[in-house]
Amino acid sequence: MVRSVDVPATVAADVLNQALTVLPPPLETSANTLRLGDAFEVWTLPNFTQSGNDIVVAAVQTGSLHHQLMAGTAAVGFVRSRQVGGGPSREVTQVAKSRLGERIQESIDLAGPIVSSIDPARLVIASAYRLFAFWFTDVTQLFIISAPATNAEVVPNALLLSTDFMTRLHHEQPVGGATKV
Repeated sequence: MVRSVDVPATVAADVLNQALTVLPPPLETSANTLRLGDAFEVWTLPNFTQSGNDIVVAAVQTGSLHHQLMAGTAAVGFVRSRQVGGGPSREVTQVAKSRLGERIQESIDLAGPIVSSIDPARLVIASAYRLFAFWFTDVTQLFIISAPATNAEVVPNALLLSTDFMTRLHHEQPVGGATKV
């Protein structure tokens, strides 16, 4: 099962209201139908080559949440937010119409039946590799959400033990240019 982070309803409503004020033009026409779906902590792998095969050492918590942006039952993009001060309030830092939201939704459906995690999944981003994955910390597995077609060893929809993921990622080459989300 792919569990998400519990976001209090009042906080989610505030995040959505903030997001609605900065929607990119492709989403403006559907503003009345938008809602927030699942939310995941965002972690990065900025210097993983120096950490061997231990994702616990390599992964860095960003303090951001990734919220699925839904129109009806379809994921149409995402909202990123970060905590403000010490309370539950959050500030929207990014709103995007993106295939990533759709890929995450597909991955929730695919990974759910095969992962026995009880902890919330973490969204891991390896920007230099244009790679997104769910990290299930309690069962030490990662489910690859999205990766470049040029990858030979870390491919979408693969469920890997964390040590296998790190070993395989070491064999991949960084991808130049900006990460398209």
